[in-house]
Amino acid sequence: MADVKQTPQGDEDPRNLEGVTTDPDEGKGDEGVVDEGQTQEPEGQEGKKPEEGGESSVEELLAQRDAEVRELRALLREQKREMTELRMQMQGTSKALKEAGVLDEGEEDEEQKRLLQRQEALRAQQLETMLEMMRLNPKYEDVDEVVSQEHFDDMVEAMAEVYAERTGVSKGEAVMAVEDWIWSQPNPYKLMYAQIKQYHPDYAKQPPKGGGRGPKEPAKAPSSIQGMAGGGGADAAGWTAAKIDALPEDELDKVPRDVYALYLQGKLK
Repeated sequence: MADVKQTPQGDEDPRNLEGVTTDPDEGKGDEGVVDEGQTQEPEGQEGKKPEEGGESSVEELLAQRDAEVRELRALLREQKREMTELRMQMQGTSKALKEAGVLDEGEEDEEQKRLLQRQEALRAQQLETMLEMMRLNPKYEDVDEVVSQEHFDDMVEAMAEVYAERTGVSKGEAVMAVEDWIWSQPNPYKLMYAQIKQYHPDYAKQPPKGGGRGPKEPAKAPSSIQGMAGGGGADAAGWTAAKIDALPEDELDKVPRDVYALYLQGKLK
């Protein structure tokens, strides 16, 4: 919240009238001459204020946003690579060390625990990067409002009820299973954004008042970048900036490094 400025009180002159006389004849004389310290405004310019400068144009703001998105996509791509490398490390490191006789069973458990903690930290960073990218995307700029804790909990509860009915597990087990499934998805925020927009009462279209039939289907979520067709190819000729923009965040690591470098530099058409 911005600080509230207080109006000066007491001996200070709030209208800067100090030194200004009330004599109606004072200051009159030759045309255009006024009291010392005062400036005569050119005719027709009274009341005009100097134009405010320094305001960013729409183009500059859009360019800044695009640059931030590119940086976040690059960060997400590297996080994805690091996550993949960590999974491979978790699968092979402990086994190799144990076979070599370097680790006993207790030390192996500690090594696995350390790798799991690192994986959780990387996943948290990855999720935060995804969320920030959605905030910068005009299609998902209301993600914080839509995927609020209240809306998220409402959807988890509704999904858990269906899961419990179909599997026969308890409500608590169903909630845990649903939450685990949500957070295991490539982009949980995008998934829940679509689910909430389509099914939550705060966003789904309601039947019209006074009778009549409402829509057969709930409101659809805004289209995502996955709606655009991606492409393959290992050379630059098979990739365009539009194709990379269309890739889901969890597939950015498929772009060749040299092609992605051109994309980040804005040299890929």
